Amino acid sequence: VALDGNQSERVIRPLELEYWGRVWTCTSWCELRNDFRVFRVDLIENVEPQPDLFTEEPGKTLADYVAREGVSSPTRKT
Repeated sequence: VALDGNQSERVIRPLELEYWGRVWTCTSWCELRNDFRVFRVDLIENVEPQPDLFTEEPGKTLADYVAREGVSSPTRKT
């Protein structure tokens, strides 16, 4: 469920969980949008694990997100 109340169904590649003091978010590659998205975990209503493992693809990794957005990642090794 989005903040505006709309529902959507997504296939995502979870990359990182972040805690912001009040909410958890999940930085992911979104297959629907073909781009990175950050989802609030408390707004996710249902999770269905996929039978196939995601294979690493250029442009869809946490390192790619960090490089593009210029953000630091607590799990990123420097």
